[in-house]
Amino acid sequence: MTETVQWLIRNKDGRIDGPYTTAEVVKKIRAGFYLGEEFISKYPSGRWNPISYDQNFFNTLLEVLEDEMGETPKNTKNPDLEITDESEDFVNVDKDEGAAIREVIDNKTPLVIDVEVEEKKVHQGKAVSQKKRPKRKAKRVPKKKKVSKRTQRAKIQWIVAAVVCLVVYFVISDGTQTNTNEGRIRLVAPREKVSQKMTRDQYRTRMKRAIEYFRKDTLKDYLRAQDAFVEIVEKSNDLSAYSFLCMTYRELWPHSLQDEKDDKTVQTVLRMVQKNNPASTSSSVCLVVSQWTKGKYEDAFRMMSAHLLQSPGLVFFNQMTGDIYASRKDYRAASYYFAKVRELWTPPPTWSKAILQEARMYRKRKVFGTAVKLYRKLLKDNPHHAVAKIELGIVEFEPFQNISKSQDYIRSGLSSNQFIPKMIEAEAYVTLAKISRIQGDQKQALKMAQKAFATDSSNEDAREIIVNVGGLKALNAITIDNVNMVYLGEQYMKMSNYTAAQAEFRAAFEANKKNAFAALRAGQALWKLNQSNEAIAWVKKSVIADPSFLRSYLILADYMSARYDYVGAIEVLKSAREINRHHHGIYRGFALVELRRRNYDGAIRFSEKALQLYDTDIEAKLILAKAYFYAGDAETAFKFVHQAIELDSSNEDAHGTYAKILVSLQGTQAGITYLEDLISRYDKISYIRSLGEILAEEERAQEAIQVYYDALRKNPKDKPTLMALGRILQREKDYTGARDYLLEAAAIDPSDAEPLFLTGQLYLESNKAAFGLKQFERVIDVNKKYPLAHYYAGLALLSLGRNQEALEMAQAEKRLNPGISEPYTLAADAHFKMKQYKLCTGEYQQAIAKGLDSADSYIRLARCQRLSGALDAALTMLTEASARESGNPNVYKELGALYEMTGDRIKAVTSYNRYLQLSPQARDKSSIKAKINKIQSAGE
Repeated sequence: MTETVQWLIRNKDGRIDGPYTTAEVVKKIRAGFYLGEEFISKYPSGRWNPISYDQNFFNTLLEVLEDEMGETPKNTKNPDLEITDESEDFVNVDKDEGAAIREVIDNKTPLVIDVEVEEKKVHQGKAVSQKKRPKRKAKRVPKKKKVSKRTQRAKIQWIVAAVVCLVVYFVISDGTQTNTNEGRIRLVAPREKVSQKMTRDQYRTRMKRAIEYFRKDTLKDYLRAQDAFVEIVEKSNDLSAYSFLCMTYRELWPHSLQDEKDDKTVQTVLRMVQKNNPASTSSSVCLVVSQWTKGKYEDAFRMMSAHLLQSPGLVFFNQMTGDIYASRKDYRAASYYFAKVRELWTPPPTWSKAILQEARMYRKRKVFGTAVKLYRKLLKDNPHHAVAKIELGIVEFEPFQNISKSQDYIRSGLSSNQFIPKMIEAEAYVTLAKISRIQGDQKQALKMAQKAFATDSSNEDAREIIVNVGGLKALNAITIDNVNMVYLGEQYMKMSNYTAAQAEFRAAFEANKKNAFAALRAGQALWKLNQSNEAIAWVKKSVIADPSFLRSYLILADYMSARYDYVGAIEVLKSAREINRHHHGIYRGFALVELRRRNYDGAIRFSEKALQLYDTDIEAKLILAKAYFYAGDAETAFKFVHQAIELDSSNEDAHGTYAKILVSLQGTQAGITYLEDLISRYDKISYIRSLGEILAEEERAQEAIQVYYDALRKNPKDKPTLMALGRILQREKDYTGARDYLLEAAAIDPSDAEPLFLTGQLYLESNKAAFGLKQFERVIDVNKKYPLAHYYAGLALLSLGRNQEALEMAQAEKRLNPGISEPYTLAADAHFKMKQYKLCTGEYQQAIAKGLDSADSYIRLARCQRLSGALDAALTMLTEASARESGNPNVYKELGALYEMTGDRIKAVTSYNRYLQLSPQARDKSSIKAKINKIQSAGE
């Protein structure tokens, strides 16, 4: 029996309809729904081509154009797609998902709708209604000169050719429509300003239909649900529809292009719902989905956990939390959350996905009886769900050995035109292979196992069957399906198995060098593995693969600035701005770089620009709060950190910053009380660490040390806590303990130079310059751009008497950080030790020009000037030093040396005596007394 060909239709705005049979598409062309400028693709995974290229539809398009040039236009009005103007406008509704489900029906009407009727009415969705031509009034047409059919058809063909050329232009100019993106869809964003609104009755009808599509849990129905929810969002003020739309995006995300446009669609809807009500459940759902589509599963999980503590009945958060636990193979916890969805979804029938996932968890736990009941319940509610059929077939074989039933269910599921997840498809082929082996058909068993392995190369059962039946030669002959690699990589990311994830993403990119998303995710997984250099290299590959994919630029700039390559990060962000000057994330990226550079004015300026473009950007608000706080404006900082917490109440960084700001505004105890309350409620290590930081800043060292020990009991490998404990022990002169904690932190993350740098400083402070030098050399090996690494290496070299090498380190630091004073003072000290006093003078003058405006800097400059013979200049510098710090004893010591050189014995002795009065325990006390005696003896 020949399989019926089905098609997906995409209009020029990216809206997708279908799938439809060839006859249905022809019918819609004749009805005027499609005008010849659309693209068409075979369902489920064909290449997009202009509809006018296909011979199935070319002649029909010609006929329609002929009709348009005739006397009487066809009536294309479809009453089922028209929204009539009614007096009652729909009003704003803010409710949770369960309430939204209940709202759209009354107590007497079940949610199940007549599917056959809906098939006739709703296939087109919103995209079609936008394409309808306006009604034209019939009017008397004057008689025209008769044109021959041949001439008329030639004109029609010329028009079609023009349309085809225009379509070809769009294909060429749209980089997404290539072979590399076969079968991928484009997410559809709602328009923000639509004047025509729904009435309440229209809303109820459309919401009911949309939820029914969503509930069915197939790719085709999610596409229909997307269209329906987009229309509801556009034409009503209902906040609950945003929850469903964002969740629909989440379901469609694995099938989308996952590029800048799709990411922008998700962010657009998030912004729209936050603008309506940033504190609503729908805003929270869309925020979590935004994190999910970005692959930030840990952040998504954190947000959901916080919300579920307050409101356990949130349907979508229960489902997504179950997803996280399932990916971590905690099947018991996952089944609990999926069961909650089934209980909370009222009225039934429930969302098919939740029942499917609950059944799958019981299957994984080998509680087969419960699993079968759930699969059968799902199929009773949704008889055509292909994945449920396949999984029930797997259970029927193992453990029940119902071979006939198993084959029937699996073959029925595989023969459907629904999308089957690759892992489930592979399990289906493995089950068929096992059945074939039982039946003695080894050839068929090998064929099925090879299909399974080609679909999912991580399936060990398939590998084992292939090797047992056909040997390694049969295994090596298989071509792996690379499409599944990104999906597998995402599953590993949810499990925090970053080693396996990066391998899948890298393989996917190697198979398709235009897959910017795969390269980006490889970089993100490598970053999690603390392989920063390789991570940055892979994100750069993402930028090259798709120069319009803005997210790659933003992440690349973040990684580069986190590794102190501020110049490179700024250049990356400038390139991103050339692509889109109005993207808020670019200005937030600039703000983050400036914050890390401690240019707080710049961070404030760029954060404010980001918030002008997107006023609910949580990260920008947090950057702004930190910048104001570090700049000394705690009141303004408080305002912005409070706004960030309102938008994301689970953000641990925001709460930690809030506590520190409270200390500035209300005193230490206010910040401590705030953190202790958070610790008692959530017991998060970040809150414990923040408490330790506040205590350390308030010089309550022993209390801070105890708090850090408490944090390490929760997680002995928490690198920030190890480093904080090392710093405070160093301050308390416990150099051995400090060293041990810092080196442990360095071992956890070899790509981070900071623990090594702190260890080097510790050795210098404890007069172990040689050990310190080794640490600073390790820092430079790990990250040549680490700030002040060359400077401190130079200090160590200077202590060891290796003056020329110290000078070279100073020059290296100048090249990396020309705007700071430290390398100039190092160079000056090196020149001083080499008795190059004029060069020493020049370096100190540069250091002062770079901002080193202290009494000691003027004293050291005066010393170099004195020794180079510039005595008047030296006296002027000492006067400047005295004006800044009149009680600095070194001013008088240097004055004594200056007057001694000029022969003014009285002033020299007076100055030296003043030095000893101000510094009675000076190390050089005896030598200064000897100078005084010598001067006095010479005078006598």
